Amino acid sequence: MKILRYSLVLTFFGATAAGAQTGLIAERDPFYLHAAERSITEYIQPAFRQFEVSTNTLAQTLDDACGDWKADSPEVIGAAFRSVVQDFGRIEILTFGPLVEDNRFERLFFWPDRKGRALKQIQRVLAAQDPSVTDPHALAQKSVALQGLPGLDFLLYGNALSDLSDDPFRCSFAVAVSKNIHSISKTLRIEWERPDGFIEALLNPSSENALFRTPKETGREFFEVLVNGVERIKLLKLEAALGASVEKARPKRSAFWRSGLALALIRSNMMALSDFEQVAGFLTLLPSDKEWMINASRFEYKNAIGAIDQVDQPIIAAAADPGLHGKLSFAGVVMGNLQTLYEDQVGPVLGLRAGFNASDGD
Repeated sequence: MKILRYSLVLTFFGATAAGAQTGLIAERDPFYLHAAERSITEYIQPAFRQFEVSTNTLAQTLDDACGDWKADSPEVIGAAFRSVVQDFGRIEILTFGPLVEDNRFERLFFWPDRKGRALKQIQRVLAAQDPSVTDPHALAQKSVALQGLPGLDFLLYGNALSDLSDDPFRCSFAVAVSKNIHSISKTLRIEWERPDGFIEALLNPSSENALFRTPKETGREFFEVLVNGVERIKLLKLEAALGASVEKARPKRSAFWRSGLALALIRSNMMALSDFEQVAGFLTLLPSDKEWMINASRFEYKNAIGAIDQVDQPIIAAAADPGLHGKLSFAGVVMGNLQTLYEDQVGPVLGLRAGFNASDGD
């Protein structure tokens, strides 16, 4: 089921609303812009800077290892790759603006890939020993399925990581992919720091602005991060992999199952959403009789992350173990609780009401 972006319909409370709600309405426009500015400076920009740092480290680590393989190279590469996956989890939730321009998201993360296109394309390249894929600039012009993190996961972990030392072409291909990923990360960092780019459009909505005509449209973009983020974890990362039971589980649908980092990515996503919610501060605008939602949200994130932390096996093994399968399924239920909280409770109070739901189908 393809995840579609939510269409959030901005609604006004009636003019006869109680005084507290009238005050809330008056505060919304500046609040949306303040929330956007806080999110940019305190979450988005630091996250993209860190992603650039970790992708650079991975590219250098792979380049060094392929040139001079050492006994600890698999361990060093593995640690660098884990850092990249975890840092990617913090930007993956930001599916708007620079990340979705020029196919950058797909180039970084061509997933879900239910037809296995990436695997098929990479295997063909490996069989043909096409030298063009060892050039990061040439690789950037090829299929998105060859360029990103899922492909690199296969190149590193499709066989034992130590086997790279005996496969110069595969190693060079992996280096090129890692350098391409770093190049994209650098572009993303630059785009999110340009004051005259997407940031200007976000923070200066007007009738002449092609992207954001009102402050509420800016607020909508940031609120969607939360609504879409919890649904994506629930539907695509937990339910799709776990199924309704151990017998129906399909854990190889997970991203990074080969490297054993599927749950690390999910945990990073959850932490990212929790941090983003607190930085944006949407729930701080709630009236006093709705402040219970703040504690409810924190409680749910704590439960979800705690459930993931109790799983001490990679997702392939965890999905086959009834107890661990149950813990992961519980995390999915909690994500559903957060989705309901955002859509049915927080959104209406803040004037942000979810419209089309991706889980409803076509």
